[in-house]
Amino acid sequence: MRFLIYEIDSKEVSVEEQIEIWRHAGLPEPTLMVFTGNKSVHVYYVLDKPCGVAEGERARAGLSAQVDGYLAKTYSAEVKTDHSMHRANQPLRLAGSVHPDTGQRAEIVGGCEKRYALEDILQCCPEVEAPEKKSRANGSGFISQEHKKHLQIGDPERDIKIFIDIVENWLDPKSKETRGYNLFLMIGMVAHLLSSRSSDEWLLFPYWNDWCSKAPKYDGESALENKWSSFSNEGSREDHWDLGSLIEEARKFGYEPPSARPIELSPPQKEESATAPLLDDVFPAPLAHDLKLMSCFSPWPEALVINSYLVAVSTAARMGTEVVLCEATNFSVPLNLFHCVVGKTGTQKSPAQKALIKQPLVHYADYVRGLYEDKLASYNEQVKDSDDEYDPPKPATVSLSDTNQEGLEEQLITQEEYGLALLIAKDELAGVFISMDQYKGGGSKAGTGQGKQLLELYDGGSFETKRVGKSRFCSRTKVSITGSIQPDVLVKLQTDDDADGMWARFLFSELPSIPATLPRDVPRQQLEEIKLAREAVGEILRLIGSKNPPLLQLQLSTEAQAIFSDYYDRKSLEASKAALGSHAGLLNKAPGKVGRIAGLLWLISAAIDRPSCPAEIDASMVERAIRIVDHSDAYATQFQRMANQTEEERCSFRLHEIALKKPGRWISRRELGQGLDKHLRENFKAEQQREMLQELANNGYGEVRPGPKGGLEYRAAPDAGRDRGDEGGQG
Repeated sequence: MRFLIYEIDSKEVSVEEQIEIWRHAGLPEPTLMVFTGNKSVHVYYVLDKPCGVAEGERARAGLSAQVDGYLAKTYSAEVKTDHSMHRANQPLRLAGSVHPDTGQRAEIVGGCEKRYALEDILQCCPEVEAPEKKSRANGSGFISQEHKKHLQIGDPERDIKIFIDIVENWLDPKSKETRGYNLFLMIGMVAHLLSSRSSDEWLLFPYWNDWCSKAPKYDGESALENKWSSFSNEGSREDHWDLGSLIEEARKFGYEPPSARPIELSPPQKEESATAPLLDDVFPAPLAHDLKLMSCFSPWPEALVINSYLVAVSTAARMGTEVVLCEATNFSVPLNLFHCVVGKTGTQKSPAQKALIKQPLVHYADYVRGLYEDKLASYNEQVKDSDDEYDPPKPATVSLSDTNQEGLEEQLITQEEYGLALLIAKDELAGVFISMDQYKGGGSKAGTGQGKQLLELYDGGSFETKRVGKSRFCSRTKVSITGSIQPDVLVKLQTDDDADGMWARFLFSELPSIPATLPRDVPRQQLEEIKLAREAVGEILRLIGSKNPPLLQLQLSTEAQAIFSDYYDRKSLEASKAALGSHAGLLNKAPGKVGRIAGLLWLISAAIDRPSCPAEIDASMVERAIRIVDHSDAYATQFQRMANQTEEERCSFRLHEIALKKPGRWISRRELGQGLDKHLRENFKAEQQREMLQELANNGYGEVRPGPKGGLEYRAAPDAGRDRGDEGGQG
């Protein structure tokens, strides 16, 4: 974040007064002040160095608090700054633009043009807590768990009818009880949300406009149209509303929603784009052959082998190597990867990491060690006959498995001196983010500032941290992450909006619960071939790390650029229509992951056969990268859906999962119901369970038939559970 800002959100304070308030509030002179063309002034403090998003939002909140204190004393407690300005993604009016409501042009009305250190501003402001993240489940304004059944997405026509009924019959715009900005905004945002799920994005605008026109204060249809258009930018807000919020509001006035109908499930589908990638299709033939030999006695899917080795390649790739995806928009990506292996306890997650990532990197680690020894020899020669004191060189490393935030920052500074990447490899991935917070007493609660800073290193950016007595600065970074997580833990960590975009950055690899057996009587010749394969796979990584120049910029060929651009456009469109924020995040991050993987595939090709390697990333490399990312994202989407399932969906799919464990058998509803946990049995009685089984059959998950004594029997289709992801490591 490059600047702090505040805006006074009240007509009680004139524009002339707003221009002078910084003086009375005890603040330094603003860098810039912009009259918006309406009733307010945007007051900017531009920073001399960018700060992180979380740090900047907290600083903006402190700046607001300082001004709010003065406003409360001078005017009233109701006169405040606009707290939406705290958000990093808040749209702002540019000087020179025309305000649509007044026709006046925004203009610069003051400022000293000085840039400030963040600390200089903060010392004038009170300390504030980090902005609280509102929970969809329990946050104010959201529908309660009791009524979550009314929020099933899948029947837009029904939801639109509910909206119209509430707005026309239950929320009187002339009543004092329905006045206020929040309700006005809620109705507009829900109308926009429902319209976006239909074929007409302006479908419900007339109903919102009609409701507002009957209210005591109405700014006109033109103003509403501008606000409606702005809702596309409001989508990332953490406090936005949905239909459930409007239902809860209407219930205060006696409204009761229609009874929820039996749950409807989408039929299982197999998408060609989500087909698991194969070694022979992704890597050059010699490498594919060697990786198959290395993993021939292990229960590892080829997709996991591919993703794991790509992580090793990303670790060997030099810092500064990047792929230019669109020169016109300065869209480029570094060649690092975040990787998550999903498997239950006992599925050989740690052996997979060792065999496919750590062991192949041994030759490259020897090369890195040699770089340090060369530096050390030069240092010893330098100090041998000198009276001056010099700091000895610090060793670079290939990977870390256990560190805190301070240790990570120190190592990243060293890695930059060598121009090398760093791999963070953990047996349990959640521990990466927990350990980043230990030195602050974070305990077992991950996700505070230091864990988030690690996520910000995904794009290879810089960092600067200031501690008492010591500061650290790094202008470039290159961090890859790999680790494993259990399916049920991943489901619990997922949220419907994934506010940090944590999981959208990751490639996911499934590790099914397949019993492993030790090989017996392996011929000596085969053992020798496996040994040679390990050597060859490791040698490729050493060549990638030692032979490619630093700051290598890889370009896409014309054909590859066309394929990538089409993919980018498609994913952007899908993200705009995604029902879950976490799904939208996954779709938006997909093109960047494709660019990274395409670049890694080029490095592999160049290391194996440089003379025949194309000068640019070709179309086949982009197509292979797309297949890898789409398969990973399809798998990740299953966890997002599971994390956001209603109770009805969880019960329905649990019944199906129980039936899958007895393939080909007809099982009575009673027997299936006995397999449910106590909570589900108490909440969904026999009749509701029968309706769920019937709905499962209607959508292709299985079959039903009458049972003895008027009961119902169900037989699961053998492939339906696998399409949904309930088998093979879902838990």
